Parts: sequence; structure tokens; C-alpha cells
Amino acid sequence: MTEIAAVSETIVYIRFLRDRMSRTIFLTVLPLKDGKADPIFNTLVSLIENSGLDIQKMCHFGSDCDSVLVGCEDCVAARLRNRVPHLVNNQCVAHKLALAVCQASNHTF
Repeated sequence: MTEIAAVSETIVYIRFLRDRMSRTIFLTVLPLKDGKADPIFNTLVSLIENSGLDIQKMCHFGSDCDSVLVGCEDCVAARLRNRVPHLVNNQCVAHKLALAVCQASNHTF
């Protein structure tokens, strides 16, 4: 039996413009060796480069609000911005809403 909680992975989507239309496609599910910023960053950059995409054309990075991804000076988003200075990052609005609803439902009035 495999313990599903021990599996660390992330889903990667890309959004791009083609024929003046925004397109979003599922790229892959990335297995992660651990949940630290360095391996996540390296795995993501390798995926981008191995997919034939130009990382310098990347303009946005969106993720959940995990501190490894967006919450500190050495997070994945900061590392990406060091590599791609014009990059904008934000936290997923749907994920933030789900967290807010969860927290609100636990609040007693």
C-alpha cells in the first residue's frame, strides 16, 4: 500500500496568446523530490527549458500561498524574478478564496 500523503507533486499550466486569443493548457504534473524552494525552482526551470519554452518570455507566475512558493526572499517566485526581472507573481485567487471560506466557517460570531 502507498501512502498518498507522502507524494509531493505540483500541477503546471501555461497560459499564452495565440492569434490574439488567450489559451490555457495543462502542461504536466511535476513530481517533487521535496517541498523546498531550491528543488522546486530547479525542476520548474528544467521543465520550461526542456519544453522548448523561452523562460525570458515568461511574464507571470501564479501559485497557492505556500511560503516556499511566494512567501519569503528565497522562495520560488523570488528565484524566478531574479532570473526573469519583469516577472509578476501572485497567489491564486481561487485558492485564497477557499482558504478564506474555510477560516470563516471556523469562526464563531
